[in-house]
Amino acid sequence: MKLPAAFGYSISDVTDPPVMTVRGEVDLASAPKLAAAMTELIDRGYSHVAVDLGAVEFIDSSGLGVLVGSLRRLREQDGDLVLRAASPAVARILELTGLDAGSPASGRPPRRAVQAERPWVRRWRPSHHAFH
Repeated sequence: MKLPAAFGYSISDVTDPPVMTVRGEVDLASAPKLAAAMTELIDRGYSHVAVDLGAVEFIDSSGLGVLVGSLRRLREQDGDLVLRAASPAVARILELTGLDAGSPASGRPPRRAVQAERPWVRRWRPSHHAFH
C-alpha cells in the first residue's frame, strides 16, 4: 500500500508573480498550512500569485476553499491567482467543481494577463458557480 505523499510547499518570490509550488495532499489536515502561506504572501503585498499544483496528488474541499478564499482576497486588491501545472487528477477535480481554467470568472474579463514562460501555464478563472 502506498503511503500518502507528505504535504509541503516552497515559495519563489524572485519571479513576478511569485510562485508557490505545492506538493503532496491538500486536505483538511494540510489546508490550514496552505492558507497561512497564502496569507503571508498576500500580507507581504503581493496581489498576483501563481500556485504550481504539478506535484499535488490529491486536493479536497478544504484545499479548494483555500484557493477560492485566496482568489477573493487577491481580487479585493485588484489582483489575481494563477494555477499552474495541475496533475490530471487535480485538474479533473478543478473541472468538476467549476474551478478549472476554462471557466469565465463572474463574467468579467481578466484584469491582468500573466505571461506564460511555459505552454502548460493556464490562468485560473473560476466559474460563477464557485462563489454561490
